[in-house]
Amino acid sequence: MGITLPHLVFEYIRGRTLLSYFADPRVNKNDKIATLKRFIPEWGRRHHLAMKTKNRLLIQEHPSFKHVYMNNDGRLISFDFETVYTPMHSLPSLIGREIAGYVRSLYKVIFPAEFADYLDVLGREYPYREYLSYPFTYFFRHPNPLIQLIYTLDRRLPRHQKRHSKYPVARLLKDHLGHAGYG
Repeated sequence: MGITLPHLVFEYIRGRTLLSYFADPRVNKNDKIATLKRFIPEWGRRHHLAMKTKNRLLIQEHPSFKHVYMNNDGRLISFDFETVYTPMHSLPSLIGREIAGYVRSLYKVIFPAEFADYLDVLGREYPYREYLSYPFTYFFRHPNPLIQLIYTLDRRLPRHQKRHSKYPVARLLKDHLGHAGYG
């Protein structure tokens, strides 16, 4: 008996989100870094596949480590792909937003004194260096003048003055990776 299209498949997985894992003070820093090192290459491959195939569905609209699940055996599962609803943005822009979103979510839960170590791991392990420049490029130097103006106005809103807002995080990423020689 075949299953007719469309269909939806669910899998029950025991585990936790990667965001809760990184936020857990009981997990030591070396284990967190090792997990981040496992995550980054696959994340980069997904970005590269999206670029090669022009498949916007491989990029998350609301990017965060809360959208990566780690089962009890350590398998990492990304979920919540909704980018289909953002047609006005180019794929490099969407990838930049996703990178900024993940860095931002990590920045919220890692002690500030240790955060540079996590950015170093990102700079060393992410396989497509050019993509790491996308958050700054598309939030601060967007090629579309209208979107650049919108982002300029948006940066002035009070909610974007927080240290973990997407704009300060994009600048932090650019500055850190450039200073460390990765960017």
